[in-house]
Amino acid sequence: MTDIEDFSDNRVSSYQRLQPERQKNTLPRWRMWLHQMDIFSVIPTPKTYPVSTRRSIIGTCLFIFVFATYVISSFVFFVIDNVPRLNEFSQLDDSVSLTVGPEIAMQFLYGKDVLNESITNTSIFSITMQQVIKYLDPAKQDNSSTQIPLKICYSNDIDWMPQNASKQAFLCPQVQLNLSGQLYRSEEFIYPRIQIDYCPYKHPEKKLQCETEQQIRKVVAGGRLFLYIKNQAPEVNFVGKKTEGLKYQVFQYFLVPGLYNRAEIVLQKQLVSRTGDYLTQFSTKHDDYLLVNRQYLYVTNVTQNDDGRADTDSLSIYKGYQIFLRLDQEVRIIQVVKDTIIDVIAQWGAFYGVLVGAFALYFLKYNQNQFYKKNKQWANFDQNEALFESKQLNETEGKSPID
Repeated sequence: MTDIEDFSDNRVSSYQRLQPERQKNTLPRWRMWLHQMDIFSVIPTPKTYPVSTRRSIIGTCLFIFVFATYVISSFVFFVIDNVPRLNEFSQLDDSVSLTVGPEIAMQFLYGKDVLNESITNTSIFSITMQQVIKYLDPAKQDNSSTQIPLKICYSNDIDWMPQNASKQAFLCPQVQLNLSGQLYRSEEFIYPRIQIDYCPYKHPEKKLQCETEQQIRKVVAGGRLFLYIKNQAPEVNFVGKKTEGLKYQVFQYFLVPGLYNRAEIVLQKQLVSRTGDYLTQFSTKHDDYLLVNRQYLYVTNVTQNDDGRADTDSLSIYKGYQIFLRLDQEVRIIQVVKDTIIDVIAQWGAFYGVLVGAFALYFLKYNQNQFYKKNKQWANFDQNEALFESKQLNETEGKSPID
C-alpha cells in the first residue's frame, strides 16, 4: 500500500477518495488496528477523518514503551525506595504533665585484677534516690522529696543490659521515675536524683559500722560508679528499616573524697511524626521518645557544711556525689515526610504531557507534510471550488491508514 493516497482533480474521483469505506476492505484487519491506535494521526484539511503513516505508528509504539517504562520503574522505586524528607525543629517545652523517666541501674566496682562488689557495702558509702519537687512559689516548702526504694538486681534480669556487663550486683529503682517542668520557670519542677554519702552518714536509727577513712579513700580511688540508662531510641529508622541501635547508655563517675561533685543529665523529648504514603500507610503515626541529650559536671567543695559529720571528725568526706536527671527546656520535633502515591501520579501526568507534546510536535507535522507532498492538489484546498464542494458532501468518517 502506498504511503499517501493520490487524489485526482475531478470531483467524482475526489469524492470517492474521501470515502474511508473504499479502503477498509483492502487492508488486513491487524493493519487497520495499528492505524486505529496511532495517537499521532492527523486530519488534513480536505478530509474529515484522521490519516496516519508508518512512521507515526512506530512513534506511537515508542511513546507507549517510554511512558510505560517510566510508570513501572517509578512505581517500583516508590514502593521499595521511598526515601523520606526530614523536617527538624525545636520549640519550648511548656507541658506540665509528668514524663516517665528511663530505666536505670547503678553499680560500683573497684579492684585491679578482680572487680569487687561494693554497691551493697554500707560500711563504705550509701546510695539513695529521691524524687524531688521544687516549687516556684516561695511560700511553698522548697525541695520537698520522697525516697525512691531501691532493690538489688543483676544484669541477667535486665533485658536491655549489655551482654558483657558485670555479673556483680546492681541497684535498680523499684518504681518509675517522673520528670516534669523546668527549674525557675515551672510552678513545679520534678526530677529524680541519686545521692551518694560516705560512711559515717546520717542514719535514722543507728550509727553504722564504717571502714576507716583511709580504707574508704583507697576503695573509691581504685573504683568507679557506673550508671546505665536504658535507651529509648526507636528500633526502626525513619525509612522503616530495622536497626541495631544500642539499648543502653553508660556513664562513669569517679568519687573524690573531700569534694562534693555533681552531675546533671539532661533528657530531651523527641516527638516524631511519620506521614503516610497513601499506599502502604494512610494515617500519620506519632511517637515520642526520651533521649539523653547532654551532661554537665560540677566540681564543688561544700562538704564542710555537711551537718551529718561529727565535730570531732578531722575531715568532712561524707557528701560523696549527686547525680540528677532533668528535662531539657526544648522539645525536638521531627517530621518524616514521604512522597505519596498522589505525588507519583502527578509526576506521571506531567511526564505524559511533556512526552506527548514532544512526540506530537514532530509526528503531526510529519503526517501533514507527507499528505500534502503526495496530494499537492489539496495544498490550496480553500481556493479549489470543486474540491471544496465535494468536501461538503455527507460522508462517513473513519480512520484512513497511510502505510
